[in-house]
Amino acid sequence: MTSFSVSVREELLKQLPRNLSQRQAILAGIFCSSELDANDEVKTSIKLPEGVAEFTSRLLKTDCVSFEKKDNLIQISSEDADAFRESLGLCFRGNNADILSSDEGFRRCFLRGVYINCGYLSDPEKTYRLELHLCNVRIFEVLLWMLHAENMEPAVSKRGGKTVIRLREGDKVSDFLAIIGATNAMLSFENIRAEHEILDRVNKQVNCDSANARRQAEAGAKRTEMFIKLLDSPKSRNLSEEMLSVLRLHVDNPGLSITELGKMMDPPISKSGMNHRLKKLMEIAEEC
Repeated sequence: MTSFSVSVREELLKQLPRNLSQRQAILAGIFCSSELDANDEVKTSIKLPEGVAEFTSRLLKTDCVSFEKKDNLIQISSEDADAFRESLGLCFRGNNADILSSDEGFRRCFLRGVYINCGYLSDPEKTYRLELHLCNVRIFEVLLWMLHAENMEPAVSKRGGKTVIRLREGDKVSDFLAIIGATNAMLSFENIRAEHEILDRVNKQVNCDSANARRQAEAGAKRTEMFIKLLDSPKSRNLSEEMLSVLRLHVDNPGLSITELGKMMDPPISKSGMNHRLKKLMEIAEEC
């Protein structure tokens, strides 16, 4: 069974960018989130998962970048490597972070490329958590600027030598999916969230009803105990026939509600009337 995280990636891989700018932004996201080479520069040789490798190859072919692909290892040819690396290097220059993040089209396609390469989304049936596992710490600042531009404040941590950018709020995860173009995944995610919210409300109501029933049962049991003592005490002789009837009716039917007890009176009385009489009896019973 395909995981939710993989289904998001598969949806994105089916969407081919429409123009050169989008293609370059997605390629930048894929290559810049990968490992750096020995000279601390963008690697022009990266190993990718099979589907991602095929997708990346199509983008490179469309832009006429020469490369070799073998066992999902993509190697940009030596004649194009410098120019390719230079174009991606723009993403590492500190004075470009604000410029890149302010370009919404580039920003969103770049984030799509990053997710395609190193994104993870937990099963929303269990928890809401989206992560970007960066092998390249130099791209970290640019990503933060981009997420801030989308009104997102991610958590950041280190794990296994990688920098992990994490979104944990359901709203933010849903927004991120919409931003990178994973519309179907976003709708599925929202459906699951809606189901969870309905279940939570139902559970809270059931728990509330159970608590109310428990409190009512405890109050009824205490009232019955006190009424039995009242019946056995001399004070019961001073009760009117009506109040004595109420007292005996409650003792003989401890599990009934106040409304049900009122209906059993002859003649029947309302819930408020029955409640008034029971309160009077409780005041007398407390003196026993």
